[in-house]
Amino acid sequence: MGLRRGSRFFLGLVGLTREHCAGSALTMNLKLIVSIGSVIAGAFFIATGVDKLFHYSEFIGALRGYKFVPSGIAQYISVPLILAEVWTGVGLFVPTLRRIASLVGVFLILNFTAAILGNYFLSPGSSCGCWFTFYSGSVTVGHMVQNLCLIGLLIFLYVYSSVQHTVSSQEKEAVT
Repeated sequence: MGLRRGSRFFLGLVGLTREHCAGSALTMNLKLIVSIGSVIAGAFFIATGVDKLFHYSEFIGALRGYKFVPSGIAQYISVPLILAEVWTGVGLFVPTLRRIASLVGVFLILNFTAAILGNYFLSPGSSCGCWFTFYSGSVTVGHMVQNLCLIGLLIFLYVYSSVQHTVSSQEKEAVT
């Protein structure tokens, strides 16, 4: 079973080849990095989703403040957004769901980043709707940098998840 074309491309960017991935020391290091990254990203998504649930009315208010979201649909998209965040967080903890959860997370964060970037310029001082427990201020460049870092981590998790399955099958073949 070979690496998928996209996985080979991303692995090539970081200088890894199939031979590198077959080595058990690198495999163990990658598994550890992915485990830590999955916990960080998963906890982030779960915490933000639960925080929005506990501050639901403020979250709807923040959605209504976004220039790209018609205020009439804010109440209808709030629950699916919260559920998508929590599901993504849980999915990042489950190895069989990690690849799809990473993609969903990238999609969510890209959309959130585009929305806060738009509000940063069109409605300065508006609430981002991110962390009501810890921070209820306006959108900052730091939010965008945080989101870009999270997107990078999610892409890494997506790529590694495909490598992990390939490495596992290679290790099984080596044992037999």
